[in-house]
Amino acid sequence: MKGRFIIYKFDPRKDVKPLPVEYTLTIDPKETVLMALIQIRETLDPDLAFRYACGARKCGECGMLINKKAVLACDEQVRPDQTVKPLPFFPVIKDLVVDTESFIQKTFRTIFDETLELKTTDGIVPIDLNILKTYLEPTRCMGCLLCQATCPLLRKAETGFVGPYPLLALSQIALDPRWEGAFEPLIKRMDIHACTECGMCAKICPQGIDLPAFFRLLDKRRDT
Repeated sequence: MKGRFIIYKFDPRKDVKPLPVEYTLTIDPKETVLMALIQIRETLDPDLAFRYACGARKCGECGMLINKKAVLACDEQVRPDQTVKPLPFFPVIKDLVVDTESFIQKTFRTIFDETLELKTTDGIVPIDLNILKTYLEPTRCMGCLLCQATCPLLRKAETGFVGPYPLLALSQIALDPRWEGAFEPLIKRMDIHACTECGMCAKICPQGIDLPAFFRLLDKRRDT
């Protein structure tokens, strides 16, 4: 079938704003948008920039906005008409490539700037197997940041809410029984109570992580 893709291209070094460019090509309905983007770059526009690695929903590198929904391009089937934009809230490097690395580094730098200390007993870190699953679950996050791009609260300038990804990243450390630190002030600064638990972050998560459940655990830790 014929596929029509409108892709927003933007090079901050020379462009004032993103410009929609239309591409038409023959596509297989079983293909993914990532496959279509590769075909566009190979046959129509070698200058088109986008990021991907595994192509199998394992790395989280190909996150983008397709028909107004934050998805992984490798996990989204092609349709006759699709509009493709970069993920919102992040600086555009070029076309569909955004700078997520700076945001991730800043998130973990903020967390580890707090006073952290690893609990040890004779060089061994004790772990309660009953809570093993609880604190390992958020570590399945692959950093695709679809949750951050989807959160409706981040579109409101008046809120101080940091978004779902920083809270999930914090839960990877704060809920790990091997770490001690001044987590409570950081949890408060992240404005966790602003979260309405709409569940959009959980619905969009490719790993199926129930993010609001971990936000509640963080909030419970803050109040103890």
